[in-house]
Amino acid sequence: MVVDDGASVERRTIFGIHGDPDNLAVRFEWSDEVGYVWEVDFTEQSLNEAKIEGNRIRMSDSLGEEVIVTVFQLEPASV
Repeated sequence: MVVDDGASVERRTIFGIHGDPDNLAVRFEWSDEVGYVWEVDFTEQSLNEAKIEGNRIRMSDSLGEEVIVTVFQLEPASV
């Protein structure tokens, strides 16, 4: 998975869906070139309102900022 600026998601934490739109559902974390750790949180409401376009998911994070997550499926290479 890749977030907006092309950073690869290094860690994802899934909190689950429990029927409360304000509950935290998932967190993605990554670090930049100097080692600063970034994270973005999504509520159950965010996931419910996500827009899926091909392999891109557009949704608002817990602060209301739009985030685009791109999902890739890797395939084994033949050498």
